[in-house]
Amino acid sequence: MKNKKKLSLTVQIVIGLVLGGGLSNLLERLLHGKVYDYIQFPKAPGKLKRHVYNLADFAILLGGISLLFRKKK
Repeated sequence: MKNKKKLSLTVQIVIGLVLGGGLSNLLERLLHGKVYDYIQFPKAPGKLKRHVYNLADFAILLGGISLLFRKKK
């Protein structure tokens, strides 16, 4: 029998954020032909104020950053 490592709850949540955000954007693209973005930061510095985001984008970003900086055991 092989020794299978179980993912921690934190890693499971982070992977869920990335996959959930990605699938949400994919589903919206398939159903509507585009992804609707509705969050903007007009007082943000530089180029950030020109871009518009949606909640799925933030889930993907938060999950990706969390995976990059997670502590390995």
